[in-house]
Amino acid sequence: MQRPTSEAHLISALLNTQTVDDAAAYGITADMFVTHQPEFRWVQSHSKIYGTDPSAEALHSRFPDFPLTTAVDTAFFCDEVRQDHTKRTFVQVIKDAAYKVQQGDLEEALIAWSSFAPPSAGTRLVSNYGDEKFLENYGEAKEALSMPWATVQNLTGGIRAGDYWTWAARTSQGKSWYLMEVAAHALMQGHDVMMYSLEMSERQCLIRLHVLLGKRLGIEVDHIEMRDGFYPKRAYERLLGEIRERVPGRFYVHDSSKAKVTPGLINANAKKVDLSLVDYIGLMSNMQGDPAIRDWRIAAEISNNLKEIANSQDARIIVASQINRDGDNNSWKPPRVSQLSQTDAIGQDSDAVITMKQYSRSAMVASVEKNRHGAAGIYFWTNFKPNVGDFSEISRATADTIQAREDDQ
Repeated sequence: MQRPTSEAHLISALLNTQTVDDAAAYGITADMFVTHQPEFRWVQSHSKIYGTDPSAEALHSRFPDFPLTTAVDTAFFCDEVRQDHTKRTFVQVIKDAAYKVQQGDLEEALIAWSSFAPPSAGTRLVSNYGDEKFLENYGEAKEALSMPWATVQNLTGGIRAGDYWTWAARTSQGKSWYLMEVAAHALMQGHDVMMYSLEMSERQCLIRLHVLLGKRLGIEVDHIEMRDGFYPKRAYERLLGEIRERVPGRFYVHDSSKAKVTPGLINANAKKVDLSLVDYIGLMSNMQGDPAIRDWRIAAEISNNLKEIANSQDARIIVASQINRDGDNNSWKPPRVSQLSQTDAIGQDSDAVITMKQYSRSAMVASVEKNRHGAAGIYFWTNFKPNVGDFSEISRATADTIQAREDDQ
């Protein structure tokens, strides 16, 4: 007679102790089963349909060949099933990585390897809402990375560990500049930033960052001249020297020439930096390498993964996202969350959604459209002077003055 597997022991323990719900509490899912997946699914569905745990007799009637045992240690056999599943998954990851190495694709092999995350063990539910341990660290400030605009900072308190934000606009409205503005602000505060650039090269990203940091350091900059190679070389050398001396944070760029940007790659680097920026989510690929632009479900999967990474790694992630055609109208108001392109999941998963629209050639209006930590639907205005790196917040009256002056020109 064949020896019962850990799967058989677990199913038997759930029946013998009438604790079917404990499997989910310990993090066990049907996809962890190989030999007895139909039986496990039946046990789960029976509880949901009839409101009671199935009996051993009912299981035997449905699956007469199932090797029922006398096992009762649910926690132990949950751990056994999880470990067996982890071993199988890890072996497959090794095979996938080895295949990519054989094909000469070392970057993809590294991504395949780093994306492996063993399933975590769950625990029984414990009601602790009245536990005084809650107050042990009460009143201690929880570090949040501050924003360069007072309105955003006051509304959100900054981006916290575990937050996933979206910055959205129609094409060519300056999303990349505003992500880089957040990066420059963070670097000046001593934070380390990783930029995943899927539209611009590493060199283009660095030039923009030099412009923004130069503005902060009081050095005259000119983005067009720096981009086209006309900015004096000695002036550029001085700028870089000042950046090395006076900017405490570290900046890293991963552009699309290096490897596909997937949630697995972001997950692998999440704890190495204080802030991860993605420009933009619509050009990412999922864990299997399928591009988000192929299907809205892939885009939704990527967004879900990013929120999970932020939560599980205590990471801060901000992505740029496109606005659909409905946001291209004559209104001065920034787009709504419902106008995010590709999938509604981006707006649903995000802790904050900030949308923006050019108010005039030199002014921008933005809106904190979603804010899980406070008020939303609040507008704010900024300068929009990318050539000199000025994206500072201004009042609406100032923005109206800029708009009127430009209309008269």
